[in-house]
Amino acid sequence: MLGICLLATKALCTETHPDFAIHEDLVYAHEQGVDLHLDLYMPKEVENPSLLIFLHGGGWRKGSYKKCGLRWVLTGDGERFAVASVQYRLSDQAIFPAQIHDVKGAVRWLRANAAIYGYKADYIGVAGFSAGGHLALLLATTGGNEALEGSVGGNLDQSSRVQAVASFYGPTDLVQAIEMSMAYLGSIPPPLRQLLGGEKLEEILPAARQASPLWHVSGGDPPLILFQGTHDLMVWFEQALRMRDTYEQHGLKTDLVAVPNAGHGGKAFRSSKIRQHMRVFFAEHLKDCHVSKSNQMHR
Repeated sequence: MLGICLLATKALCTETHPDFAIHEDLVYAHEQGVDLHLDLYMPKEVENPSLLIFLHGGGWRKGSYKKCGLRWVLTGDGERFAVASVQYRLSDQAIFPAQIHDVKGAVRWLRANAAIYGYKADYIGVAGFSAGGHLALLLATTGGNEALEGSVGGNLDQSSRVQAVASFYGPTDLVQAIEMSMAYLGSIPPPLRQLLGGEKLEEILPAARQASPLWHVSGGDPPLILFQGTHDLMVWFEQALRMRDTYEQHGLKTDLVAVPNAGHGGKAFRSSKIRQHMRVFFAEHLKDCHVSKSNQMHR
């Protein structure tokens, strides 16, 4: 069943499901002649829910916001959340840092429009898979980094900081990934070459460092939970270990959930145990949150 709602002078189609409504293809920015969209999922019978952002995977060069991996948090037992599944430019459209500029623009847009759609946006949680996990980690660790802020979509009076992050097998150190690939294979992984641009190692390594969440960790970064397969051949388990250790060295809250014998994704990450762990994590860190105006406005 389709319902129509009017917002100012723009009509928005809202697809209705038994447990939630979807505001589809909301435009949060216009870059390089292309609209950037997000789908907003609102749980029914939940007043002013907390908001989670979902970032899809696909090696930064494929995948779609239309395949939201967090629909399950809109239903079931425990706290239910609103979810925004965000489109970002893929690496064949623009190289890094376009991707982090896009998702920060989406965070600002979501804060600016919270009262219109009826979710809480003082505190925002983010979850991402693979490349989306990498971008979620960058959101966690680059609050206040002007070089990685960008101006995508405007709303620069709003904060792009997020307050809790879940990364599912997301790369944490692209420098290490490149150096290991060069040592064992003699080449830079094609997804990283396309994301970062350049052909020579000396051209790519500075961009890889800028794009590595591990290199940006500092005091004040938000709580983090890492879900990582112990047999992942694409993103080594060591990357999650090093991220956890670096967080702990800065006195930050972190948890590493090792998924035994799991590779890069798969049904092991969709178990009820994993999902409950993530739901509890966000319920804890996004509940009854009150952010001072000065803190929220500081990018």
